[in-house]
Amino acid sequence: MIRTLSILLCFVLYVALSCVDPFNPPQAESTTQYLVVDGIVDLADPESRIRLSRSMPLNQREAPVPVSGAEVRIELEDGTLFFLPEVAFGEYSATGVTLNDGQTCKLNILINSVEQYVSDPVTFRESPPIDSITWSSDGREVSFEVTTHDGEGDSRYYRWKTVETTMYNSTHNSVLIWDPVLEQVRNRLPEEWIYYCWKTTPFSDIDIFSTKGLAEDKVIKHRIFSIPANSWKLGVKYSLQVKQFVIDQDEFNFWTELRKNTESIGTIFDPQPTQVTGNINSIDPDMPKALGYFSIGRSAEDRIFVSVTELPHPDGGYERALPICDPFDVDTIFVSDYLASDKSMLIINGVTLGAPFIIAYLSAPTYCIDCRIIHGGTNRRPEFWE
Repeated sequence: MIRTLSILLCFVLYVALSCVDPFNPPQAESTTQYLVVDGIVDLADPESRIRLSRSMPLNQREAPVPVSGAEVRIELEDGTLFFLPEVAFGEYSATGVTLNDGQTCKLNILINSVEQYVSDPVTFRESPPIDSITWSSDGREVSFEVTTHDGEGDSRYYRWKTVETTMYNSTHNSVLIWDPVLEQVRNRLPEEWIYYCWKTTPFSDIDIFSTKGLAEDKVIKHRIFSIPANSWKLGVKYSLQVKQFVIDQDEFNFWTELRKNTESIGTIFDPQPTQVTGNINSIDPDMPKALGYFSIGRSAEDRIFVSVTELPHPDGGYERALPICDPFDVDTIFVSDYLASDKSMLIINGVTLGAPFIIAYLSAPTYCIDCRIIHGGTNRRPEFWE
């Protein structure tokens, strides 16, 4: 009897769950184009930059439309103004913006002399240094953790942004190249090497943490990022840059709600999306409200490097950067045939077969030789690379 009831219950649950349709919130159908303000100003950057655009309904995939021709300025509590001229379509930037820790300011935006927006006053906050960035591995993934503290206990609310840079290699190492000026094959110069590349990717994940409920203002090994232990990204050398921001409780709440909306939209069993407007208000209540947040501060930054020799070797080895390329799958072309061709074929190396000179060249598909084609990396070594 118990077994029969169990089978019946499983069947009922299966039918019920199979009838759950994706939930599209009412806001998805809205045609109102709100002003969207990307107003997180970091004075550790060379420029203070604000981005303006118009919102799109959730059920549309078009890119947001930038807002051009606006007047944007930052106003300090003592009346000092910093104007941000438009430097690109929808982007407003200026150098020389300076504030002291604890000063307050507002963001002012005027569009077409009609729409005017003003942010709530915000306080400039400078982040304490990052104590350390460490990594750990459980065999399935490699995790990166950040540790920091504020001895004065004034920070309490933290946010992090991460950018990864991966050093990887192509399947074949091309040491020769056709020189159209010399009209001959020669060795590649260092700036022409295409075996190793670097790929930099910023992440948009919302990573926040609060120490408000803790006795001390300390963050100990907070996990900020993880990657599969066998990822091709770890196969040579990997670097993670971490920027740390100190924010106030209002901004912390803003990022918390925004994270709920961006990470949990799908079915009626997920947390329902809410209107996350931020701290930027329209002067005219009849004008569309603004979405986004304005804050200003100075971040702390640190970087970690991890070489493949430091990591535990994953079971089964690492993924290849381009799995369709076989390191043993190469073509041979005689020198005479190559010279009679259009020279577009990339050369790996020369073949002598015991002769005192090269009689043929080894080649393979371009995407298996040129690392720049794989994952869109560059063969220019970053200045910060160790």
